[in-house]
Amino acid sequence: MRYLLALILFIGAFTSKADDKLYTQTELNHIADGIKKKGLALYLNQKMYWNSYRLINNTHPEILDSMGGEIGYLDGIIYRCVLYSKGNNAIPIATVTYDTTYNLDNGFVDVQPRLFSASEAELLKMQQAARHLIEIDTLFKHYSNVYIITIPLISKNEKEVYVLSYLKGDDKEIEFGNDYQISFELNRQMNYRKLHKQSTFCRFDNIDSIVGHIHVHYPEDPPFMTPTDICMSLLYEKHRNMHNCTVISDRYISIWNGKMLYIVRRDRLPN
Repeated sequence: MRYLLALILFIGAFTSKADDKLYTQTELNHIADGIKKKGLALYLNQKMYWNSYRLINNTHPEILDSMGGEIGYLDGIIYRCVLYSKGNNAIPIATVTYDTTYNLDNGFVDVQPRLFSASEAELLKMQQAARHLIEIDTLFKHYSNVYIITIPLISKNEKEVYVLSYLKGDDKEIEFGNDYQISFELNRQMNYRKLHKQSTFCRFDNIDSIVGHIHVHYPEDPPFMTPTDICMSLLYEKHRNMHNCTVISDRYISIWNGKMLYIVRRDRLPN
């Protein structure tokens, strides 16, 4: 009830404006499905990396000193997390494979020397290009208390890297923002944008009182909830009791309930 009341008040305080294009509900359902799939892919990638790091730290901790990064992907129904070495000529130093349960206890660690597969090599190129761009372009903001996470995704004809921020050392606060989308064209040209004009910080001093999170997307931001919003909500859902996330823009409301994403037009809401 408190979450619903806050949502109603928040909507009322956010002024809507006209736009040349307003999507139909059928179109919004299709858009929501695409955002959800990417959000789940980002979440799975980061969750599997955390699991893989723990597994290797328990079984082969000496490998971590030479680790330069990781990439992850679905291979059919199997998920693979590949940790690779530092330097320009990176090679796989460990591969962790998970079955369909994605359970930490069911991960299989392989540290045998090998080469990258073609798809792994492409993911690595994308991640390395994104990291270089992040270093040289002032659009990307760096803070001493923030880890920058780069997650490459390949789906159908899309090649993208999503950049997320993870606060260091404070397990009672989450940042929605300082995130970016980098898209790779056929000629390897990169198009990139910042997904949130401003960051929103959620403080969780009293976890039992948390039922959801609401934040605004400004006109410069995407009009809908982003895949990174879904990813961050899922990563902290169980630990922070945060089952609902709502994003309000000037034309739409996006609601994530932990399983489904709903997008509705604000002008279709009852007065």
